[in-house]
Amino acid sequence: MRREGSFTVRHTEIDLSAQLLASNALEVVPLPGGPFRTEAAGFALGDLDMLVGRVSPVLLHGVVPIDRVWVVFPITPFLINGRRAAPPMLTVLGEGAVLDCTNHAEAEWAMVSLHIELAQRTLELPGRSPRPGLGTEMMLACDPNLWPQSIQLMQSAVEVAAEDAAVFEVAEARRSLRSSVLEMLQDLLGGLSGGVRPRILRAPAERQRLIEAVEDLLCGYPAQAPTTAGLAASLGMSVPRLRRAIRTRYGMGLQRLLLLRRLIRFDKALRSAGPNGPTPQQLASTHGFSDFNELEREYRKVFSMGFQPLDRDGGGSSAGPAAMLPLAAD
Repeated sequence: MRREGSFTVRHTEIDLSAQLLASNALEVVPLPGGPFRTEAAGFALGDLDMLVGRVSPVLLHGVVPIDRVWVVFPITPFLINGRRAAPPMLTVLGEGAVLDCTNHAEAEWAMVSLHIELAQRTLELPGRSPRPGLGTEMMLACDPNLWPQSIQLMQSAVEVAAEDAAVFEVAEARRSLRSSVLEMLQDLLGGLSGGVRPRILRAPAERQRLIEAVEDLLCGYPAQAPTTAGLAASLGMSVPRLRRAIRTRYGMGLQRLLLLRRLIRFDKALRSAGPNGPTPQQLASTHGFSDFNELEREYRKVFSMGFQPLDRDGGGSSAGPAAMLPLAAD
């Protein structure tokens, strides 16, 4: 848990971006468009975190941590679970919910992460499931007047802290901000204060079931490099239908998605191998890469660098920890 107060993070380490969201169950895969970089600033407020950030083109796949609820705001458009998210939308994801985000250009976002008990006690969702819980996934079109006010509230708090980080070292200032963020969420989700009630944007149930089946297969055989035809046959569907579903969900073709997933797992294994661990060639084989030279070329395209040296202390990446600094202006 972060110490309460304001913070900023700027780094190019992929694993550290998952740590930024306090989840060890996220895979972050850089996409073409320049070196990977993420920046975020925000506040740790006890049972509530608030973040405002931007990220280079990326594919993010993972699961919301148990005991958390995430409310994600797309300040600029990107894909969330196969649907285009843009102002004035937000997505509510409960503990254990799957999250797939894809942006092919730099994206700006904001997020509020709440402890599950706080979310269930204070937030009421539209529809038949009024309290966020296990597996909640709901995309909402919100009041077009309240939504930008909410973004302004979060961005203004970040700007105040950038000018004087000491402001939020005072407990009363943090309590006031926490109260304002909760009130903002209640207004957006409940249509309170005379605002327009949010509208649920439903995803086709059949497509959702298909994606879940694909994910189960990919997770069950992470080292394999299946063909599109083979995967379609395993799922009992046509190749065109499978291709459409994958491109809709992830914004890319199936074979590209599979390659990126295997590259990020290879990268994690490579950087965590100790002095007596497997060689890059051995790791390549266990992750489904039969052509080592081709692997090197694809790795450089994705990570904008060659293979990193193995950590001789057995502690993982040779890079230092994320820059978790007092919030300050650039």
